[in-house]
Amino acid sequence: MIALLAAVLAETQGLVFGVAPLGAKLPPNLVSVTAFVAGNEDAEAVRKALEADLAKRGKPALAVVGVAGLGQPGAKVVLEHVSLAGRAVNPHGIAFIAGQPASTEKPVAEMAPLVEKSFADLRKAHAAAGVDGGDVLRLTCLMSSLADLPAVRGLAEKEFSKAARHYVQLVRSPSRGFVECETVVRLRSAPGEALRMVQPEGLAQSPNYSHVALLGPGKVAFSGMYYAGGTQDSDARALFTALDTALAAAGSGARYVAMSSLYPTSAAASDLVRRTRFEFYDRSRPPASTMVVFESLPQAAPFAAQVVAVIPGR
Repeated sequence: MIALLAAVLAETQGLVFGVAPLGAKLPPNLVSVTAFVAGNEDAEAVRKALEADLAKRGKPALAVVGVAGLGQPGAKVVLEHVSLAGRAVNPHGIAFIAGQPASTEKPVAEMAPLVEKSFADLRKAHAAAGVDGGDVLRLTCLMSSLADLPAVRGLAEKEFSKAARHYVQLVRSPSRGFVECETVVRLRSAPGEALRMVQPEGLAQSPNYSHVALLGPGKVAFSGMYYAGGTQDSDARALFTALDTALAAAGSGARYVAMSSLYPTSAAASDLVRRTRFEFYDRSRPPASTMVVFESLPQAAPFAAQVVAVIPGR
């Protein structure tokens, strides 16, 4: 199992979210970098190169995942990055909105109708958080195809004009058409506590995740990505144990995870995650989460996890 970095602490008030192709100038004071590696590019080689480069930039938390395609023309690697501004740009805190799924049983190329459904559900989640599309800091759409990307871009630019926007084709040969769009938003008022979960009316309710995680002003921990070493339940438990230990060293723990980004590479790996994660996460307060099947991971790991957790009693 590879753990790229334990956890990086940052204040929610200063967090800035962006998207850029590899090689673009990144902001100073990096907190977290997630690299999406397209096509036949070697994800493990990208991981090693980024790890060496980012060591010169204060060692932000790093995650690397392989995908089928990227929405930025010509880009082989796109980075979602989080940095710290020199002032309070989110004075009331932020919220993570879980990926809102839309799908069809046919492997269609047209994503725009599914994106419209995902955006409609995002509106409900944003309303429950007291925000709207103008408060979105970053939008990520995970999709089964990029065939009608111009139409998808048009929808996103109209809905989330101020956000950093990112579009990803997850796998090369999807068995069905699907979209899952997630957001990070700036809150208009503080939630009154370090972490509050919301299950908005009008959205499908699940005991396994919350649609909205509200994080008030204060410190949070961004984990590096943890990769499972095998496909047994014991391998999953080892991953979550290591993650919990790293968060504990930062003054947090798996029970305080606000946003859980899970990266299985097969349906079987997804089932493995489902069987084991609530041995560590708080079932009474499940985190916001996005979990869809990705193309690949470094060293052919079956699944990986990356989280943001609050610091209790901060």
